[in-house]
Formats: sequence, C-alpha cells, structure tokens
Amino acid sequence: MTHKFALGAAGAFTALLLTGTPAMAADHRDSPVVDDDPAADINDVYMFRDPNDKSRMVLVLSTYPLEDPRFATSYQYDPDVAFEIGVDLTGKGTFSKYVVATFSPLSDGPGSQQTFTVRLPGGKTVTGNVTKPTIQAPEPMPQITKKDGIVVFAGPRDDPFFFDLIGFNRVVAKIKATSVNGGPGTADPSLFTHVDAFAGFNVQALVIEAPISDFVGTAKKFGISAFSYRKVGPKIRADARTVTIDGAQYESVDRMGNPAVNTAFITPALKDAFNTSLPVDDASKYESTVLASLKLFGTNSTNTGILASVVFPDTLKMDLSKPDGFPNGRRLQDDVIDTELQLVFNQPLGGGFGDGVNANDVPFLDHFPWVALPHTAPAK
Repeated sequence: MTHKFALGAAGAFTALLLTGTPAMAADHRDSPVVDDDPAADINDVYMFRDPNDKSRMVLVLSTYPLEDPRFATSYQYDPDVAFEIGVDLTGKGTFSKYVVATFSPLSDGPGSQQTFTVRLPGGKTVTGNVTKPTIQAPEPMPQITKKDGIVVFAGPRDDPFFFDLIGFNRVVAKIKATSVNGGPGTADPSLFTHVDAFAGFNVQALVIEAPISDFVGTAKKFGISAFSYRKVGPKIRADARTVTIDGAQYESVDRMGNPAVNTAFITPALKDAFNTSLPVDDASKYESTVLASLKLFGTNSTNTGILASVVFPDTLKMDLSKPDGFPNGRRLQDDVIDTELQLVFNQPLGGGFGDGVNANDVPFLDHFPWVALPHTAPAK
C-alpha cells in the first residue's frame, strides 16, 4: 500500500494538536480500558541483539506503568492476564509466530512464589520464578531462568522509558496557540524542562533472550507487536477481540508496536478500538485521522515517507543487515522521543532539537536482564 502521509510516533505528536489529548508516554495509560486495568497495560516493547553475541535476540516487554516503589508489593503479575508477542514475517502486520507468557495465581503464606510460563515459536517452553517485589533496599536478587539456550526474567525493574512529559505538553500548547487557520504553529524547544517524568518509577519487565532463529527462523527482516489479553468474565466487551490461550478464552486489552502511537495519535473515541484492532488494518482504519493534523506541522515529504514506512503497519521492525537502534528495532538506550521530534519538525536527525532528556535516570545493565534495577523506597 502507498501511504500519502506520515503516521507513527512522530505523526502521533502531530495528531495531539488536533485532538487535544494529553500525551502520557510511549504507551503508558493510553486508553480508558487500559486505565482501568493497569496489570494489562503494555508500556513499551524493545527488541535488540545481544551486544555480546549478535546471534541472540533480546525482547523486553514493560507492563504495569508508574509503579511507586513505596508500594512495591502492590504490583504483581495478574494470573488472569496473558501477554503475546506476534512475529510478522511479511511486513503486512500479519503474524505467523508467537511468544506467549502466562503467570500462576498468587498464593498466600511464607515462601509463596509466583511463576511464569513462556512459550516460544516452535513449542519451546520455559517455566520459572517471578522475582518478588521489595519495598526497601536491598533490591531483590533477580530470578533468572535458563533452559535450552533461552534466558527469561520476569519481575520489577526501573521504567526504562525517559521523556520530558511536562515540557512536551508546553511545546504542544505553544504550537496550538500560534497556529493560524490550520497552518503550522511555532515549536519552541526552550519550553522543555529537561526533566524525566518517569524517573523513580518502576514497571514489571518480562525479558526474554534466545537465539534469533528461535524467534524468526531464517528471516532477515521482520516485525513484532505485543498484545495483552484478560480472561473472559461474565460479559465480553463489545469492542474486544477474543483469543484462546492454553484452552481458556481471553479478550483483548492493549497492544504496542512503535512508541507513542496510541497515546498521542489516536483520538480519544478511538483509543480502545485501536488497542483491540490488529496492525494489518492500521492503514485502512487510521490514516485519515492524521491528515489534517500533519498540516499543522508541515512535515516534509521525505520525512512523511520515512514515518509511514516505520509505522504502517504498527509493528516494531528489524532488518538484521542494519545496525540495531530505533527505528531498526529498539534498544533500551535509544532516545526515541528526540528521533520522533526531529522527523516531525524536519530537523536533522541526531541534531540538537529534542526534549533535553537524553538518557535514563539510572544506568542500564551491560548484561542480562539488561533493564536497570528497580527503585526502592528510601530507608527511614
């Protein structure tokens, strides 16, 4: 399909002006249904090759947003929520391989331990212990499970997303105020505060590392999208898709491919519908939503093409012949917000235009599970 204009995370910022929707984050708390179901909220998806062994791929699924370390034990994986990472080998937003993660019920009493089960394409299965949350230091020792060349971690970690949310909203307000007759407004980068709005918060992180072939076979180009599902209760939501996982029926809650698409691009009335739809339908259902918005920025035709190729369909894409780094996969350290801002505002990539938050609040690890240690509540 030929796309007439840009979408994606950068196009998402454009639509923000049209919809007046407050941007929350990459994909944190992006719709009414997700707001009511934080355990099924997918924040971010990362995909990169192990820098120490390029034959291995790392997938990171960040869920349950804005965890306050003072209440760490309140955040647990919900046994009625399943996560699925679909692998697209066609480039069309259709999935032929899946990674599926489920969690055991929580139990009471001394020594209680929640477990995870992760199933990779081809039927390889890994079961292990979820790392328990801890309110005060020392941080919990990570429970790392290894089997058949697959390594899995599940549990609390620092939120790896970094972004000046307050400053961005001020920039957006200035653009809206200076737009005349739908024309481009003024983007004033001096309004950024350079403060990471997600510093100090934790998330639940599922980290899976395995040989690339375990995920995609012999493919050299592919994409992924993550989905969350909740076990069906007495009544299925009218707009939900239903799937069967391990013999049980689930309904769709959230999805995530590229950062910031739903949070900032999709209009409020369509946010829940977007989360339950599939990437194969993105262009036909949602292109028209952004046409008027793009006029407010005057994004040039070159960047329009780049953005359309990245986000239609909304899968996080990888070409193994190219270096890792968003939009070719997504590493933890990638400053995706600056990349998106530079594209939408026709600024040089890698230049100085950005939100001023250029790294995470705490260092990432140089080894598995890669995501930084979780924050704990300060001692008395």
